[in-house]
Amino acid sequence: MILDSTSPVKIDFSNLQSDMTPHGGVELWLRTASRSGVFRDLPAGIARGQGWTEGQLLLSLCLLDILGYECAEDLDRMEADEGLCGLVRRHERRILGLSRRQLDDRHRKGRTRTFPSPRSMLDWLHDQHDEAAARERCKGSAYVPPPSASLLPLQEASRRLVSLVAEDVDLRQATVDIDATIIASYKKDALPTYRSANGTCPGERGYQPLNCFLSELGMMLYSEMRDGNVPAREGNARVLGEAIARLPETVREVTVRSDSAGHSAEVIRFCNRPELRPEATRRFGVIGFAISAVRSTDLMAAVEATPEAAWSPLRRLEKRTPGGDGKPVFVEVEAEGEAIAEVNFVSQADGYSKREGIVRYIAVRRELSGELGVGDGELPHRDGKPAYAVRVVVTNIPSPNQGRSDGCGPAPQEAQAVLDLLNGRCGDAERAHDSLKNGLAGGTMPCGKFGSNAAWWQAAILAFNLHALTAWWSLDEDLARASWKRTRQVLLIHAARLVHHGRQLILKLREQGTEELQAALERLGARSPVPA
Repeated sequence: MILDSTSPVKIDFSNLQSDMTPHGGVELWLRTASRSGVFRDLPAGIARGQGWTEGQLLLSLCLLDILGYECAEDLDRMEADEGLCGLVRRHERRILGLSRRQLDDRHRKGRTRTFPSPRSMLDWLHDQHDEAAARERCKGSAYVPPPSASLLPLQEASRRLVSLVAEDVDLRQATVDIDATIIASYKKDALPTYRSANGTCPGERGYQPLNCFLSELGMMLYSEMRDGNVPAREGNARVLGEAIARLPETVREVTVRSDSAGHSAEVIRFCNRPELRPEATRRFGVIGFAISAVRSTDLMAAVEATPEAAWSPLRRLEKRTPGGDGKPVFVEVEAEGEAIAEVNFVSQADGYSKREGIVRYIAVRRELSGELGVGDGELPHRDGKPAYAVRVVVTNIPSPNQGRSDGCGPAPQEAQAVLDLLNGRCGDAERAHDSLKNGLAGGTMPCGKFGSNAAWWQAAILAFNLHALTAWWSLDEDLARASWKRTRQVLLIHAARLVHHGRQLILKLREQGTEELQAALERLGARSPVPA
């Protein structure tokens, strides 16, 4: 017993009632994993005849992420949670599609743990590292190792989750946002990031995975782990090909959005010319894209030379006082001091030719106060005109009076609609990055080995997509978009006790304060399980 004269409360550390857990809400995610069947029949390319199966290892990593832990040593804390272990043991056979004997026979001395030990997990992570590929790195150059075959189970499981939701909602049109994010890590083998090179974050080291986010579903479609020194614009077309090939058969049309890192002749050619793409992606035909353009000297000169008559007021949605139902009302208004125009510009760097297809530039300018306009992407005060901050969008979406001679590809849209399309990406991919790095354990690398860290990152993506599936199947709109902090407080952290009654296992929770969890479990229970 711990006594403190300054506190009116005495603390007694003792063995409380067994089979209790502070994470009673984890039942929701376990039921989702069981109904989805995503951990069954995973590729066995790296499976071993003894020890933990790949399904058990991946399930343990997913739960570690969802519960809010962030390193392999926390597996011992999960093992000490008797109620959690009891729940996982009861669900495990259905989740993995294996019998109790198949699981127990893999341990020669009998199974004593529910979760792998930290040492076993780290050994498995180290097995994912390809030392031969790591030796290909050359000092002073950026290198992206080829995808390791050992990551196939993780990528396949994530793909299955995306396909389940896509088939559920009958997804026909997919919007893919491609964006990179920095994971700061001061491991000895981590390389300096571009922010370290340009002085934004001096001395920063880490990794910079390139991610493809599926906007309609709120799920991560594909991610490629990279060293911190690899430019964000490196190999975007190849990564897009890998991501789009994973889209389910229900999808018929694809649109790509990106920041200026995606502005390259390679990406434009990839979208405009189906015959040059991998076979699995040609069924989408011409892929529409809206990308923030690199503001080169020639492009900025073309924007400045655009006649004043070509500019029209920019329209924005303005939030007004909530209506009678309590929901905010958005009204379209003209933005003061902002204008939009088509820019007559041809760039050989973008591989422009009639054969390459449509390449269209749309500029947005915003007035700056005073005689400014000397920064990057700005036009100076000149000839009686104010200074402007300029943003340019490059797209292959035709204008209404332009159309396509072949009659295929994205439907024509006005300049304002193309800008709104690109603006729609703002926040979603960044929100996913924040969830992966801060809400889940993706931002804490387990070691200095590149392949091990890639597997850890892919496990965080698997947990992210599993939660997205849970949101689609059982959560209301408010909780589906909640941060991980609120999600855990509302749905996960509930004191519970396991009661064995006959052949049944009963999870007892308080009735008050668990209304959202009850509603989520009821919605999930009304669904039919995915056929095995």
